[in-house]
Amino acid sequence: MGIFDRLFGKKKQKKRKPVKGHRPRPAAQQKARLEDSPRPLMVRPAAPSVPALDYFEVPRPEGDGVCSDDACSCKRAVIVRGNGYLYVSQEAVDFRNDARSVEAAQAKANRVRLQMSDMAEAAAVIHGRTAAVLLCQQAAERRCLALVVAAADARHWWDTGMAPLRATPVAPVAEKKSRGTGSTERAAEKPKAKAKKPGAKKVTKGTRKKKKEERAEG
Repeated sequence: MGIFDRLFGKKKQKKRKPVKGHRPRPAAQQKARLEDSPRPLMVRPAAPSVPALDYFEVPRPEGDGVCSDDACSCKRAVIVRGNGYLYVSQEAVDFRNDARSVEAAQAKANRVRLQMSDMAEAAAVIHGRTAAVLLCQQAAERRCLALVVAAADARHWWDTGMAPLRATPVAPVAEKKSRGTGSTERAAEKPKAKAKKPGAKKVTKGTRKKKKEERAEG
């Protein structure tokens, strides 16, 4: 014992009296009871679902590519491998929906040529709109495509040989311009009101009667 304990005396800790009919549980048992007790579930908000894209096969050139837009003034400009813009028309999407591979597309084209029952599919085969088209920037801008999306589709096609089975979206600015031109065209179609001649007076019944009286007096 220390000096202070000898002088002042050490306080004895009071022992708690056990309650009748209740035994203190050991620490391990209390811990197990806490682990077994149900805990509130943490519900996380569901992430927005992004629709998965389907793809169809499109042949790639061995080296660099060229602009395949016949209406473009670039005259089939060379496009370095990995670059360019990929254009997928709605006609190509409809035609390749049940013909994803190159072999299946060729077999379907041969059937369409022989039968020519579906006019839409026949037009796609005749005009060569059964696959994706590689474009230069000038051709992509002329078609008002979303350049970021078309460039990403082109890179994916260069890497995998697969094009997305959905039409290439149009730039939002181009949609606004087309709506604006439509409204201006409608306004131009409206007939303009005839311009009144300067100094022309409106003839009423009173003025006509007055003129008749003047003529009778004269």
